[in-house]
Amino acid sequence: DRSLLEDWLVCLSEIGLSPGHMTAEAELLPAAEGQVSVLLEARRALLKTLDQSATVDRSNLMMALESLTADKLLLVNGDPAALDFELERLEGLTILTGDDEDAEAGSTLAYLANRWLADGDGVNLLQGAYLPKRPVNPVWARWQGVAALAAAKLGVRAGGEGLGFTEYLAELSAALGQGATVTGLNYNDARDELGADLIVRSYDDAESLQTAIKDRGLNAGITSAEQQEGGVRVRLRVGGA
Repeated sequence: DRSLLEDWLVCLSEIGLSPGHMTAEAELLPAAEGQVSVLLEARRALLKTLDQSATVDRSNLMMALESLTADKLLLVNGDPAALDFELERLEGLTILTGDDEDAEAGSTLAYLANRWLADGDGVNLLQGAYLPKRPVNPVWARWQGVAALAAAKLGVRAGGEGLGFTEYLAELSAALGQGATVTGLNYNDARDELGADLIVRSYDDAESLQTAIKDRGLNAGITSAEQQEGGVRVRLRVGGA
């Protein structure tokens, strides 16, 4: 979706990030011959084979799996018994389970970020008119890759309680003041909570940012703040009211 990609680039630009690579998150799942990999979230699932990747609603997962030709299913997270379909419908399909701690803890972003940092794989969506206008600053390369991965959550969940990653990042962007720099992002889908690491000019600026987010109708809490050369390093958590 071109308009969604453009919205993300604008959003990232407003918080001082210029990504050099954006990829659909399902592209970062492991793949092997004859295998489909599945990562479960509360309302959707990511799927990946050697030549296909997709994000589907949990209610459509069974249909998607039945349409694929595979003899193994790698369940990246979760208990096979908790899947929302009858396992007997997958007769002949060997089910494997993953052992990644981030995935098991419910942190999809942390799991995919580590996959990105380890393999750097995935089709870059920044092609043609979207190619970066200038080289990525090597000092920021590690975090920009993570932020770009976060931005590529193109199948944004809808409905249910909570806003979700997209909306929380937009609200954080709108509340940021001059002189604030985002150095890290982490979204926990299970807790519906965005964590942000930032550098601000002073403790007063940190308090002002927390207040600005609360004024926008969200919960915000500073979990740590430490003076360092060049400003104050802050860890902030943002969630629904």
